[in-house]
Amino acid sequence: MWITKRVLKGIIAPKGIRTIFLCLLLVCGHGLIAGSSNKSIEHWIIIFVHGMMSIKYHLCVDNIIRFYTDNVRNSLYAKTVEIMREDPFFLKNQAMQKIGLRPINKKDTSQGNAAAAIAILFDHLYKANNQEPVINHYYTFGWSGLLSATERINDSTLFFNALLKEVERFRHNNIEPKIRIIGYSHGGNVSLNLALAKHKLSGKAPPLEIEELFLVGVPVQR
Repeated sequence: MWITKRVLKGIIAPKGIRTIFLCLLLVCGHGLIAGSSNKSIEHWIIIFVHGMMSIKYHLCVDNIIRFYTDNVRNSLYAKTVEIMREDPFFLKNQAMQKIGLRPINKKDTSQGNAAAAIAILFDHLYKANNQEPVINHYYTFGWSGLLSATERINDSTLFFNALLKEVERFRHNNIEPKIRIIGYSHGGNVSLNLALAKHKLSGKAPPLEIEELFLVGVPVQR
């Protein structure tokens, strides 16, 4: 476990340890039961979808009403979260990068890069628990992080379109990738809304199949 100690030292904030631990449990469990008779090397697109930004410091009468009525767009709360999303400080405690579908650079083990640390740990344990050769391509999907069902639906549409483009890029290189999504907190609900995003396109969307979806600490909603 030398790689674990090396990666964690000075990189992950305390809250991120919980997320990493849960993800690693999922990986180990998957590794023990997964198997494939296909000897060709599989390519996996693995995407971490972060949770919402904390509302702890945004609780006031005006915002509580906005949360209840799902009306946060163009509010001071929304603008504050937008600024927070651009601050590297808030990228330290979970697999989170800037807005959009972004590849994770595993070579960047600089202090505070939680996304790279989690990808390295995931890759290390996945390969240790799976006999079949695979090539894992790691990404984060960054969304607004707002406490709003409407905004999560809008973000899922951006997620869906970005996924289509990335899969098409793989297919252009004669690779049919498999997709694994790991959604943390409300990032899981953004991921679940991919189905709604496809439905909204009224059958005009190209086929897109998600092989695996892991939901970690996700609020269960209708």
